Amino acid sequence: VNESERELAECEKNYLDALAIEPTALPPMTQLVALYTAVSEWPKLRRVVVAALTSNPKSVPHLNWAAMVLMKDEDLKGAERLLKDGLAIEPQNATLLSNLAGVYLMKGQVEEAVAQLRLAVEAAPTNPQSLFNLGSALASLGRFDEALRWLEQAEQNTPLNIALSRALSGVHEKLGHAQQTSAYLKKTKELEAAQEERKKKAAGRHGTSQPPPAGKSPS
Repeated sequence: VNESERELAECEKNYLDALAIEPTALPPMTQLVALYTAVSEWPKLRRVVVAALTSNPKSVPHLNWAAMVLMKDEDLKGAERLLKDGLAIEPQNATLLSNLAGVYLMKGQVEEAVAQLRLAVEAAPTNPQSLFNLGSALASLGRFDEALRWLEQAEQNTPLNIALSRALSGVHEKLGHAQQTSAYLKKTKELEAAQEERKKKAAGRHGTSQPPPAGKSPS
């Protein structure tokens, strides 16, 4: 077992111990969900989320986490139901709205996803994930001018994100903006090179050649 695995196991134990003392406490549950998600421990995530939701059936965070698990299991009908249950409690919750849009995207219902993402952006205008998702969804519909607007807003909050830089390059290309396309392609390559360098340094610190999980879209 390397140093990284020992650190993860220690964190897991601390969060589980805290939940054993106070099962409804949100901070340790939030950290545990983030930990299991980061290392793709889906069976463990599923167990703790199901147990937590049973104890907290009206908790919006728990409904959202359970929906995430169902989305991973491709139970889209179940995920949609839980997210709508959460929205009945908190109609302006940007995370729930964005995740419901994710369900619609998985079902191929892009227009419905765009509608939910617009609501998410209204609820949290500076949330980079919702802005990125809205721009990406509009781009998939061929509405590139609209897509560019939202992606540029997302960039104001996450200027060094690889997925966002790549998306902006693609939209500018579709709009025939050669100079901007070239600039974002260059930026994407630079960000990817920097990410690879961080992976190498992290692998060296933990004494292993295995890199940590790659970065994803804005969050």
